[in-house]
Amino acid sequence: MLGLYTLEHVSHDATYSWFEAATETVDVNRICISRLPLRALLRHVSPSGTRCFWLSDHQGPASIPPTCDEVESRLNKEFDAIPSFVLLEGLDWILNNDGEETVLQFLQRLDQRCRSGNHVVVFPVDPLVFSSRFWSRLHSIAPMLQGHHGYDETDNIPSVTPNYEPDLPDTTQPKEQERTLVQLVELPRRGFNKTILSKRMLQWKRMGIDISDLEPAMATEDMDKAHGIYSEVESLVKVAVDLCRLVDASRDKLTVTEREIMTFKIMQLSSVSEVKQRLEEILATR
Repeated sequence: MLGLYTLEHVSHDATYSWFEAATETVDVNRICISRLPLRALLRHVSPSGTRCFWLSDHQGPASIPPTCDEVESRLNKEFDAIPSFVLLEGLDWILNNDGEETVLQFLQRLDQRCRSGNHVVVFPVDPLVFSSRFWSRLHSIAPMLQGHHGYDETDNIPSVTPNYEPDLPDTTQPKEQERTLVQLVELPRRGFNKTILSKRMLQWKRMGIDISDLEPAMATEDMDKAHGIYSEVESLVKVAVDLCRLVDASRDKLTVTEREIMTFKIMQLSSVSEVKQRLEEILATR
């Protein structure tokens, strides 16, 4: 098993349990590049023999900015001549920063490097986050692994013994929310069904968004009506995500209490317009 692969991300617990199981019986250089801050990551991953990094805009000795160049540079340093098994989160974030073509070129280079150097890179992803066009191209480079389990194919990775300790968590780094808000692709009426709806509801629920407004859509057998309800909520969620990002970007102009109250109201989807108006007033006067 060499090269690039994707793995459906269900939860951090499931993803890292899979990673531990997949690497526990083979001697490889284990590398985790996670969206979780290091202290949170080390609750899921054994620090013994694992190099841990935080994919983040925050600067720190164990942080990697979410761009192709920065990730590729770090992996080239880590790979060296040692066969490695890498779990790399945040592909959607990197895609948002660098664009499809840059990311695909990066993946092609990385795949070649992995195959020539006996390395494996697994990307935990949510397929519904990507456009169908990009997902098709990604899947051709990094096929999907089936299920969260260990696999015998790891026998193809040469045995090595990691000869250094992982970076310790940088306690001076700011904490980052474990729930990451992203703009998901729109779901058209064509092909829309309750299975797709339930997956989207789960995605939003993981982000911390109140999905109670979608319950009538799940209850009805009329898919036209269900999609109509969904579309209204989808539009509201898009505004909410942008608004949460604006609140976070304006943290220097808001008190901690204001940020917490605004974020809570936004995630409930019940006071989005109210918060937007209030935030605009604050930013115009401070």
